[in-house]
Amino acid sequence: MANSRFPLIVNSSAGQIQELNSSDALVVNSGAGLGISFTPNPGGGTGDFATITYEVVSGEQTNFKIAVANDGAPSAGPDNIELSTPNGASVNVTANTASTNKTTGALIVTGGVGISGALNVGGDITAFATSDEKLKENLVAIPNAVSKVGIITGYTFNWKTDSLYGNGGNDTGVIAQQIEALGLPGITTTRDDGTKGVRYNRLVPLLIEAIKELDARVKTLEG
Repeated sequence: MANSRFPLIVNSSAGQIQELNSSDALVVNSGAGLGISFTPNPGGGTGDFATITYEVVSGEQTNFKIAVANDGAPSAGPDNIELSTPNGASVNVTANTASTNKTTGALIVTGGVGISGALNVGGDITAFATSDEKLKENLVAIPNAVSKVGIITGYTFNWKTDSLYGNGGNDTGVIAQQIEALGLPGITTTRDDGTKGVRYNRLVPLLIEAIKELDARVKTLEG
């Protein structure tokens, strides 16, 4: 067999093998129920399979679909699709469809998204944090807010050149350890590498209560 050719099983039940020239295109039939189907249940279970299909959605709208499925047994764990590249390589989505809501854009994710590294975004991020009163209980106004604000300091600073977070650039912010010392829940976190982070948006309730305390003092002096 020449090095430029490889075997292709076209009929496994009959044991027929056809050589496909390396310069030829491999054409797979498209449509519902057609495409590439892998041997099911590689782990020895039941109901596990993977397919690659190219199907019509409506009119000339089509979907190229890579899918895995299982029998839904929670104890078996999920069947995942993994995109893997060597160190330093990227998985690029080159589509440029603009996003105006959660169901439009070059990449649409139906479920949640977990990211272990940094997220760098060139455009705007539009997001809302759930804050419905019906989901909360044991509501307590932050006490001594002015005193708490007095403990922390706002800085301009330079990130260290060996930092993975700022790459030596100029920035404005606070110190996570100072915020952590306030004892307020949900504002700071410690990452896996031991680095502390701050959820800056959660400083807003503290500032609101501090302003209200100062306003009450001013009204007392004026009265």
